[in-house]
Amino acid sequence: MNLKKRALWNFSESLAYQFSTLLLGLILPKYYTEVFGSVYNGLNQTVSQVLSLLSVLQFGIAAVSIQQMFQYIAQNDEPSIAAIYWNTGKQYRKMGWVFLAVSVPILALFPLLIQDDLPKIIIVLFLLFRMIASAGEYFFQAKYTIILTAYNKSYVISVFNTVMLLFSTVLHFSVLFTVKNIILYQSVALVATLVRLVVVYAYIRKNFGFLYRNKNAATVADHKTKRKDALISEIAGMVIDSTDLLVLSTLSGLVNASIYSIYSFVTSGIGNVLSSCREAVFAGLGKTFFADFDEFRRKFERFESVYFLLTFYLYTTALLLFKSFILVYTKKMDATYYYVGLPILFVLARLLVNLRIPAIVTINTAGHFSEVKKYAVIEAIINLCISLALVKPLGIYGVLIGTISGALYRTPLLVRHSDKYILKRKGSRYLKKVGVWLPLPLIAYGISETVDMPVDTLAGWLLLAVAAAVGVLLLFILWSFVADRSTLKECIGIVKMLLHRKKRTENQ
Repeated sequence: MNLKKRALWNFSESLAYQFSTLLLGLILPKYYTEVFGSVYNGLNQTVSQVLSLLSVLQFGIAAVSIQQMFQYIAQNDEPSIAAIYWNTGKQYRKMGWVFLAVSVPILALFPLLIQDDLPKIIIVLFLLFRMIASAGEYFFQAKYTIILTAYNKSYVISVFNTVMLLFSTVLHFSVLFTVKNIILYQSVALVATLVRLVVVYAYIRKNFGFLYRNKNAATVADHKTKRKDALISEIAGMVIDSTDLLVLSTLSGLVNASIYSIYSFVTSGIGNVLSSCREAVFAGLGKTFFADFDEFRRKFERFESVYFLLTFYLYTTALLLFKSFILVYTKKMDATYYYVGLPILFVLARLLVNLRIPAIVTINTAGHFSEVKKYAVIEAIINLCISLALVKPLGIYGVLIGTISGALYRTPLLVRHSDKYILKRKGSRYLKKVGVWLPLPLIAYGISETVDMPVDTLAGWLLLAVAAAVGVLLLFILWSFVADRSTLKECIGIVKMLLHRKKRTENQ
C-alpha cells in the first residue's frame, strides 16, 4: 500500500471514529446534563481538563520517539526500532509514577478549589476513577500508540477506539437511564480502558513480533535534550488548551464551565477531525522527509492546501449552524447558554490554532523542538495572564480573549520558522492559501446572526445541518473553481481514490 493510499485509509478510519465521537458526544452530555444538572456537567468537564493537563507528562516522549523512529523505519532497521520502543516504554513508566505522585495532592486540594456546594467525596471519586484509567495509558497503552503511529497504522488505533467508544456509550446510557448513579457512571471509563488495553496488547504481540524478538537489542542514542524541549512545548500547549475551564470553574463557577464546555464541544470536535487529517499523513511525510526531501516538499504542499480547504469548510459550516445548535441543544437545561459573540470567538480561537498545524507537522518531522519551544512558553504566559485578568469582569469572553491573544502571537512565528528554516519557501505561499478562504466563514456568521433557523428539535437541527453542509460544500466547490482550481483537483482525486477503494472492497 503506497503512502497516499495509506494516508487515505488512516484518515477515513479516523474520520469514522471522530464522527462517532461527535455524534455520541452530542447526545450523551445532553442527557447527562438534563439528569444530573449543569453543575455536575461543569464538574465532569473540569475533571477532564485536569487530566488533560496531567497527560502532558507523556507528550515530550511521544513526539521525539516517533520522530526518532522515522529514519530507522526508512532503513528497515528492526533492532533499532525495537530499542526505541522498549526505551519509550521505560520512559512512560517513569512518567506514570510521576503522574501518580502528582495525582495525590490534586485529589486532596481540588475539592477545596471548587466554589459550588458539592459533596467532597463526589469530587474525589470523579477524579479517582479517571486518574486510574489515565495511569493505565502511561504504564501500558502509550507505547503501543507510538509504534502504530510511526508505522503509519493509526487507522488501527481509530478502529479500536471506535469499538471501545460504542461499548462505553452503551454502559453509560445503561447507568444513566436505570440506576442514575453519578459514581457508577464515572466508573465506566475505567472498565472501557481495561478492555482496550487487553485488545491492543494482543494486536501488537501478533503483528509486531520483531519487537519481542529484539527485546534486548542494543540501545540507540537517547535524545534527552529533544525530549525536554518537546515536553516544554507540550506543557505550554496544555496550559493553552486546558486552563480555560479550570479558570472558569474556580473563579467564575461550574455553570460557566458547563456553558463553555458546550461551545467547546463543537470547535474541539472539528479540531479532532482536522487532527485526523494531520495524523493520517504524518508518518508518511516523516518517512519521505528522510528518504527524499524534494518529494517531501511536494507532498507537503498538497497536504497543506487540502488541509486549509477542509479547515475553512468545517468552520464555515459550524458558524452557520452554531447559534441554532446552542438554542436547540440547551433549551431544557437549567441555565442560559446562548450569548452573542461567543460562536465567532470560539471559532476564531480554534481556527488560529488549526492554521499552524501544517507548520507543526514540518517542525516535528524535522525535530526542531528546541528552536520553537520559547514561542509556546510565551503564548501560554500571554493566554494565562490575560484570562486571569479578564475572567472576573468578562467571564467566558475574558478567557477566550486570552486564548486568541496567545494564538495571535505564536501562530505566525511557527509558520515563519517552518517556511524559512525547513521548507525554504516564501511566506506569501502560506498567506495566499489562507487568504483565499477567509471571506466564507465571515459570510456564514453574518447569515447565522441575521437569519432565524426554523428548528426547535434536535432531529430537526440534524436535518438542517445536513442541508447546510451540502450547501456550504457546493459554495466551496464554486469558490475553488474560481480561486484555487489546483486544490479542487487534488480533492477530486482523493474522493475518486476513496470511492475506488470502497468499490474494490465491496467486490471482494
